[in-house]
Amino acid sequence: MVDQRVRTYLQTIPLLSLTPEARTSLETLINRLELLEAMTALKPAKSPGPDGLLAEFYHQFSETVVDRLLEVYNEVLEREDLPGSMNYGLWWSPGLVSLLLYRGDPGKPRRHEQDNW
Repeated sequence: MVDQRVRTYLQTIPLLSLTPEARTSLETLINRLELLEAMTALKPAKSPGPDGLLAEFYHQFSETVVDRLLEVYNEVLEREDLPGSMNYGLWWSPGLVSLLLYRGDPGKPRRHEQDNW
C-alpha cells in the first residue's frame, strides 16, 4: 500500500534532463581558468573543507597550486576513481562533528542568525 502511494507520487514529479551543451561541459576536463575562477570565488572566513585549507590559502597561493591541483582533479575525472588518500573526506568515511557555540544566550533560538560577525 505504502509502496504504491510512493510510486504514484514519484510519477507525478517531472524529471529534469541535461541539455547536450551541459552534458558536454560536465564530461570535459577542467581547464586552468575554470579552476582559478573557482578558487578565487571561495568565500573568505569560512570553515575549511576536508583538505583543512581555508579559502584565504587558495586566494593567496592560487597561481602556485593551480597547475598541480588541475593535474590531480583531471586525473580523478579521467580515471573516474578517487585515490585512497582522497577518500577520507567523503560521506562513507568516518568523521568528527563538533558543535560550535555562537556568542549570545544559548537558550535563544537562532541566535547565530542574529549575531553580527
